[in-house]
Parts: sequence; structure tokens; C-alpha cells
Amino acid sequence: MPLRYDGGVVIDLSHQPQDRKIEYITTVLPLLNVLRRRTGVPHRIVVDEAHYFLHDGDAARLLDSELHGYMIVTYCASRLPRELLATSEVMI
Repeated sequence: MPLRYDGGVVIDLSHQPQDRKIEYITTVLPLLNVLRRRTGVPHRIVVDEAHYFLHDGDAARLLDSELHGYMIVTYCASRLPRELLATSEVMI
């Protein structure tokens, strides 16, 4: 039986070196997209410090723009692709 948790989960990567954060994010976001397509959850995915992870072509590969439900947090929106900015529902 697959694991199912109906509450929220926060993963704090603040104590990890930057290369480990990037490795984790580039691994987990595509997996979450598959889970969302299959089950509908998680409903929202928050990506803090998005300018480190979603710059250049990475955003299109890491986020499923058809599903929406992403909250993008950044202090440097100019580093994010225009396509991401145009399709974002919530940006802080």
C-alpha cells in the first residue's frame, strides 16, 4: 500500500550546502509532478529562493505548468524565465 499523508509537509534545506539544495530540488520537483498527476496532491508547492532553482530552462523542466498550484518566492524575479513569471499564480 502506498504511503499517503493528508497534511502539509515543509522541507527545510537551509542548513544544506547550495549544491545539495539544487540536487534535491531538481530531483523532488519532477517526482511531485508525477504524484500530482496521479493523485491530485499536493495541491500547492512552495518554492522558496526560486531564483536559485528555476532560472534558465530549469523552470520548464521542473514545474508542470498545466497543473498550476505553485507559489514562487524570490527576491530576484529578474532571474526567473519570462514564461514562469507570466504563468505564475502566486509570486512573493
